[in-house]
Amino acid sequence: MSIAIRALQGSLDHASLGSTELRNGAIADLMAEIRDRQRVDGIVAARPVSTASFPLERIGVRSRYILDTELSARDLARMSGRRALERAQVDPERVRCVIVSSSSGEPSIPPFAATVQADLGLRDGVVAFDLSVGCSGLGVARDGAARILESCPLGSAARVIAAETMSHVMDAGDRESCASFGDGAGAVVLERRDDVTPHHSRLYTGGNDGHKIQISAVQTALPIYRFRSRNGEVGVERDDVDPRHVILDGRRVFRDMLRMVPR
Repeated sequence: MSIAIRALQGSLDHASLGSTELRNGAIADLMAEIRDRQRVDGIVAARPVSTASFPLERIGVRSRYILDTELSARDLARMSGRRALERAQVDPERVRCVIVSSSSGEPSIPPFAATVQADLGLRDGVVAFDLSVGCSGLGVARDGAARILESCPLGSAARVIAAETMSHVMDAGDRESCASFGDGAGAVVLERRDDVTPHHSRLYTGGNDGHKIQISAVQTALPIYRFRSRNGEVGVERDDVDPRHVILDGRRVFRDMLRMVPR
């Protein structure tokens, strides 16, 4: 038997989700605002401020979306999962597995996947769990779901979701991370069938390089600022409560991707 990818979730309507587009010029303005606030507070920060051209020239990013401050990665997971199931036209009774990948959402019990299971009214007994593996999360979750389906009856389905709210954990004053990441979600439905090309994948982890991208909870020397989206407008706010922040060695990560991805 083989595993088929039945339907991709497709692009979400960011406006209906309360997400606001943040273009490169706006990031430069907001980072300059952070620098001015720090100067008023007597803080002289040595970190570079982004320019309108930096994200596009260095990493090819024109803009990103910031989720409304009242919403979370859990909300994104529910909405994208529902959209995928509707597009795939799969009977919810056939869903045997739900996997959600998220590294930026708040760790919680029950897991995101259980919340999605309940939100769609899926029956008890479904395998539902979360993963936290960063950028490759959707691919790793898809592979795991495919392997679970191999032990399920023909026609069984799995729902795989990746949902990230990086604006909740990245420091808006750090050019390396805030120019690279945003908020979003994607989902896919897998189905066990006997009339498709077999599913093949190869997973690889460079654990020795894990220090190049981290979400750290160690208190920083400088105050942390967050992008906050409200009513279609993105601003910055100081966050003295949540110490989490992204540590990104952008140059080395980019160099590694150029070397490793083609392989």
